[in-house]
Amino acid sequence: MVAALTGAATLHSQAHALRRYEFDSQHMGTTFRVVLYAPDDTTAARGRDAAFTTVADLDNRLTDYRDDSELMRACAEAWRHPVALSPDVFDVLARGQEFAERSDGAFDMTVGALSKLWRHARRQGEWPDARELDDARSVVGFRLMTLDASARTLRLARQGVRLDLGGIAKGFAADRALQALRESGIPRAMVVAGGDIAVGDAPPDAPGASRRSTRAG
Repeated sequence: MVAALTGAATLHSQAHALRRYEFDSQHMGTTFRVVLYAPDDTTAARGRDAAFTTVADLDNRLTDYRDDSELMRACAEAWRHPVALSPDVFDVLARGQEFAERSDGAFDMTVGALSKLWRHARRQGEWPDARELDDARSVVGFRLMTLDASARTLRLARQGVRLDLGGIAKGFAADRALQALRESGIPRAMVVAGGDIAVGDAPPDAPGASRRSTRAG
C-alpha cells in the first residue's frame, strides 16, 4: 500500500511539472491545432514536429487536388487493374467504405467527379452544364469501389471514378497525429482539425487525471 501511494504521489508530482503548449499548422485546407502537455520546450517541439510531419505526409498522399498524390495515381489506374496501396491510404479507404455501407451511400468517397465539377463552377461563377452533371453522376456510387483487405488493393469499376476523402481525411489525420504524439512520449494531448477532434489523456489536474495516476501506481 505504501509503495502504491508513493508511486501515485510521484506521478501526481510529474503531472504538475508539465506545461501546456499549443501549435498551429495549415494542412488539408484547414488549421491543425495541437495542444499538448510536456515537461520542457525540447519535448514539446519533438511532439509538435512528429504530429505535423504525420499530417503533412497524409495530406500529400490523400489529397485529390494533385494528380501525383498516391490517391489520384491509384484512381487513374484502378479501373484497369487492382492497385496496391500503402497501409495508411488503404486504412482510411476501408474505414470510409465501411461508413458508406452502413449509411447505404449517404457517405460516399466516390463523389470526386462531382466535387471537381462544382469546384470549377465556383471558380468560374457559372452553373455546371446539365450534361457535365450527368456524366459526373455516372461515375459516383460507393459500389463502384472495391477493396481487397488481404492484398491491400483498390479496384474501381469504371474509368472516371474519382475519390474525394474530404469527409474523412482530416479526422483520420488527427487520429494519426495523436498516435505520433503518444509515440513521442506525450500522451496528454489534443489535435483539432477543423471540426474534427482527437483527444489523448486528460490534462494535469483535469477530471480523470488523478484517477489515471492512481491506477498507474
